[in-house]
Amino acid sequence: NRYEPYVVLHKSPLLPAFEEKFTGYGKNKIQNLVHLRYAGFHFSVLPKSFLVHFPHHKSAARMAWEQKSTTNPPQSSEKQASSNNQAAHRATMDRLYRRFL
Repeated sequence: NRYEPYVVLHKSPLLPAFEEKFTGYGKNKIQNLVHLRYAGFHFSVLPKSFLVHFPHHKSAARMAWEQKSTTNPPQSSEKQASSNNQAAHRATMDRLYRRFL
């Protein structure tokens, strides 16, 4: 399934803060949902309700996140540095998420 759940919340001081250390693409929404669950919030499906999602192009951050190290190796040192930065960013987001859990 390529869709994420949508969550509708009332603005409240009881809501856990969104962790701003998660930057770019990856793990930010899942961390927030897990935080809500750990804080005792309960989720339910709203019957007879709907929303509309307008598709959008993948962001550069998402494309970088999805890029696998097994794809064609970068040819230039500039591309290699970019690939290393993307891998470092993903590793940082993974570490932050594991630390949260």
